[in-house]
Amino acid sequence: MNELSEIMVKGSNRASQRSRRRIVDALLNLLEVSSLSKISIREIADKADLVRRTFYSHFSSKEEVLRSHFESLCVQLIEHIMDAGNLTLGSVTQQFFSFWRDHAGFLRILKKNGLAVPNEALEDLIRSIGIALPMDRMEGAYARAFLAGGLVNILEIWVDRNCKESPEAMSDELLSLVGF
Repeated sequence: MNELSEIMVKGSNRASQRSRRRIVDALLNLLEVSSLSKISIREIADKADLVRRTFYSHFSSKEEVLRSHFESLCVQLIEHIMDAGNLTLGSVTQQFFSFWRDHAGFLRILKKNGLAVPNEALEDLIRSIGIALPMDRMEGAYARAFLAGGLVNILEIWVDRNCKESPEAMSDELLSLVGF
């Protein structure tokens, strides 16, 4: 590939990323005033100032937009955790709750629309940082499923309570529940 081709590909990737971001932002804004079932693809595209074809070139459904956004947040969460540098279970769970406190509005939107936080995304997150977590009491997939399921359920209750407790208190609570 020559330099011009590389520049064109990079430019189109930026344009593609910008369109995806506009679609996500448009849907999130619409969800503040309406339910997912009542929002049309046309409304999302109009709000994003894009054509429907552009929506469909990036996503197949409204649910996919939300799933994609959640996965993007999980990538940011991994970076947040890795930047903290301390990969003990206590530090990781504290960073987890700190991060989601900042994104509680998105979690409320999911719940309001009858959508669950996908355990698989959290299991992937745990797998990606799991090497440094003290999970000796259970093996691999069981440990990740246990921790992801517990985190999801605790996170939902915490968000329902408007993140009343601090991330540190939530981390301590989780550690006491799993016996650490």
